[in-house]
Amino acid sequence: MALPRPLRFIRPLFLPRDKNNAEFWLSHALVVGSTILGVYLAAAAGYKVGMELHSVRSDRESYYLQLALLAEVTDNMRHVGDWSEEYLTGSKAKFVGRGEQYRLETYVWDATSRSEVAFQVPPEALTGIRRMYRQLSSELSNLSDDTLTTAPDHHQIQRNLAEARQTVLPALTESIDALRTRLEQSGIAVED
Repeated sequence: MALPRPLRFIRPLFLPRDKNNAEFWLSHALVVGSTILGVYLAAAAGYKVGMELHSVRSDRESYYLQLALLAEVTDNMRHVGDWSEEYLTGSKAKFVGRGEQYRLETYVWDATSRSEVAFQVPPEALTGIRRMYRQLSSELSNLSDDTLTTAPDHHQIQRNLAEARQTVLPALTESIDALRTRLEQSGIAVED
């Protein structure tokens, strides 16, 4: 088969006329092959490093989020326990109409819902905190009810707090410790 006239000059380039022409093409093929292999290996290494960096960054963000969440939940539990005890000791009138003063702090909890690492928090902790906040908010609204007709259930408050101490706090603490260990193994220093 004859090549069209403009392409006829290409054919002689591929025909080994002498020893140097074959070496030229072989060396170029090796250069092209090694370039492709090098680019592939560099991309694979870059991808691996990028994934490790993302994982470490995600662990670090999750660590600090869970640490802040643990502090907030612990403070809320302490405050609710104190308020419940105060209410029982006869200081009921002090609570009437002052619902704003007796609310759960939910800054970190609210921020968790907008965080990329929210679902790295253990599910039992997320569910436990959600339940505790919902139930305690209801009891706290009874605490400051103007009519004093709906008294808060002190026993229910104590049950909610006890359940949170048994499920939420250990789950968060265990997760925080695991994240701290992983971060320290990766050479990342974290603060408590």
